[in-house]
Amino acid sequence: MADRIRKLYDNAMLGAMATLINGCILVMILWGQSYTPNLIAWLVCVFLVVTVRVAITASYRKAAPSSRDSPKWKMRFLFSLFLSGVLWGAPAIFLFPTASIGHQVFIAFVTGGMVAGAVGSFTSIISAYYLFSIPALLPVVIRFFSAGSEIHVAMGFMTLLFFLIMSLTAQRTHKDYLRLLALRYENRDLVEELQQEIAQRKQAEQDLRHKHQQIETIVATRTVELKKAVEQLSKEIVAKEEAARARKKVENQLQTLNDELECRVESRTRELQETQAQYLHAEKLSAIGKLSASIAHEFNNPLQGVMAILKGLKKTAILEEGDGELLQLAVSECERMRDLIRSLQDFNRPSSGQKAVMDVHTAINSLLLLCKSDFKKKQLVVVQNFAERLPQILAIPDQIKQVVLNLLTNAADACRPGGTITISTWREEKRIAVGIKDDGIGIDTKKMDLIFQPFYTTKPAVKGTGLGLSICHGIVQNHQGEIRVESEPGRGSTFTVLLPIESEEAS
Repeated sequence: MADRIRKLYDNAMLGAMATLINGCILVMILWGQSYTPNLIAWLVCVFLVVTVRVAITASYRKAAPSSRDSPKWKMRFLFSLFLSGVLWGAPAIFLFPTASIGHQVFIAFVTGGMVAGAVGSFTSIISAYYLFSIPALLPVVIRFFSAGSEIHVAMGFMTLLFFLIMSLTAQRTHKDYLRLLALRYENRDLVEELQQEIAQRKQAEQDLRHKHQQIETIVATRTVELKKAVEQLSKEIVAKEEAARARKKVENQLQTLNDELECRVESRTRELQETQAQYLHAEKLSAIGKLSASIAHEFNNPLQGVMAILKGLKKTAILEEGDGELLQLAVSECERMRDLIRSLQDFNRPSSGQKAVMDVHTAINSLLLLCKSDFKKKQLVVVQNFAERLPQILAIPDQIKQVVLNLLTNAADACRPGGTITISTWREEKRIAVGIKDDGIGIDTKKMDLIFQPFYTTKPAVKGTGLGLSICHGIVQNHQGEIRVESEPGRGSTFTVLLPIESEEAS
């Protein structure tokens, strides 16, 4: 908790500066459009709230509080953040220029920008994000809806949609931050253990030098005694040989211990490097997921506008037969792009963890839409052998989609250019089966028992983390299902997922 609160205060100064700068810009733009005393009063409130937040942040950094004091500083920060959210919601009530839609949109734009900034700054504690974003955006949504016109209602819906998307992004960012925080503590424990082993090795080397010095002293003493006692020359020679043998034995034992320590240090170092590489790759995948969801959102808005224009043109314009067909083709392609964006957003949406009745065929078709570009690039042929009237199942939809998508991706990676992927479905008693077959390189028989182990992969480090099949196996087991694997090196592999129907009423 202390680290998460420290994260909030690390970003507090930047948030305060953004509040002050954007507040001044908003007042400049609205000057002459809104009631001037209200503008001045609101700007004064901005300065007061920024002053309070800066004072709280400075006190926190000066006090350097312990973990015991963390709840107190958390409440202070959340209170100041709530005041800031209320402050940004106020322009929609007191500064709203009813005569200028452009200035109304600018208020929504600035407020939305502040909420978007809160996603990256305040999601270490998710309640901080909601305490700021809800009082900031809710008045804007209410004001747009209350205006009553079509464009205001549309802007109200768009603002509400923006808040929901930002909230989903905040939830995902919060979960990613918690996972990274846990991984950091795990790596710190591994480094401390490695340092302890290095210290033990140094101590062993010191003991080796000390014993070596002791042996040298014994040998020197024996030599002096041999020179002084000629009459016991033979006995002393025997004693010297025995001492030499003992010394050699001790040296061999110490050398063996030293070699074992070196092997352990090398092994621990290698494990640490592998863990760090996996952490960096997981972080890269998380960033790519966020970027893809953001790009899908940015494409969706202009695409809806294009579709509306084309459909309006189709209804009102008088076109020749060839032009009408081209216009219908453009509308169809826009709808296909809309379905692709929805599939991408659905896949990036966080899991609800709740089971629901789902159609496996519909899920597979939506995933094939996501994979279409990759399959086309690799010149892969997809053959679908779907069973008729396949019963629906009771499952967590996004988890089942994740299993099928991982298996499709693995099949595509295994295939050569021009290969074939066959997707089959059928029913086995009280279970449904989904089979994904490829004609790729296959799996070595010796490696079949390893493919479901975490972090085991045959792919290059830049393409896989070794977690895909392990996660699939866990998801299917949680659904009381089963994964079967059949493979022959050089001829391809078949992965079959069996899932219970749960109830005949679901069919």
